[in-house]
Amino acid sequence: MNALPIPRALAAAMSVLGLASLTACGALEGLMPGRDPFLDQSPRSIAEAAFADMRKVTSLRILGDTEDRKNGRMQVDISVGEEGCTGSIATDEGEFQLRRNGDGTWVKGDEDFVRAQASSPAQADVAWKQLRGTWVPLDGKDALLELCDLDELLANFTLEESDTSESIDVDQVVQVGDADAVPLTGQKGKKRTTLWVALEAPHHVLKMAPAKDGGMPDALYFEEFGVEVVVETPAKKDILKLPATSR
Repeated sequence: MNALPIPRALAAAMSVLGLASLTACGALEGLMPGRDPFLDQSPRSIAEAAFADMRKVTSLRILGDTEDRKNGRMQVDISVGEEGCTGSIATDEGEFQLRRNGDGTWVKGDEDFVRAQASSPAQADVAWKQLRGTWVPLDGKDALLELCDLDELLANFTLEESDTSESIDVDQVVQVGDADAVPLTGQKGKKRTTLWVALEAPHHVLKMAPAKDGGMPDALYFEEFGVEVVVETPAKKDILKLPATSR
């Protein structure tokens, strides 16, 4: 499977979670055959059904806590739809909000985040004075925009030839929120990842986390499938006016 289309700010953390690397080890042991028709399938068929249902969604919300050595702790809450996205990402340096719709894409940082990007206290003062409460427009090449592309995001829910019934570990049914879910554990290199798939149709992926518990919150959840994502364009007075670029 291909790498997720995600911004550089989240690339390391999402890589650790490894959604696109469902190459696991194990078998269908520990389940109770016949308890549910969905579980009577081969491990690969379970994964295929889940990924097929994920590729059909028209919107979803991604939220949770994660951590890696490069970016530190992060809290993610992003809703992505066919027409855009909206949400926030909080890091050790502060928090920023993101909006994207047909009119454009904008980010707005809180004071901690804005000041952390400056190279000196004096520069931080100037930056915060200029950017306080202001939405900064992004161009179409910014890596952050990749997180807002629903088609690219869903296209990664695809199995590879190496993902076989012998290489996918299916565990016992548990609850994720109010839903029954079956865990699928995979591995790429030394990193092992578990995906929790809804037992009832549509079989959406509900949760993703490292297979090894590190003792800290470290999971992403997928919710609100098919819920309309409404993204308001910031007021014109609240958008930073960028200087014209030379041609």
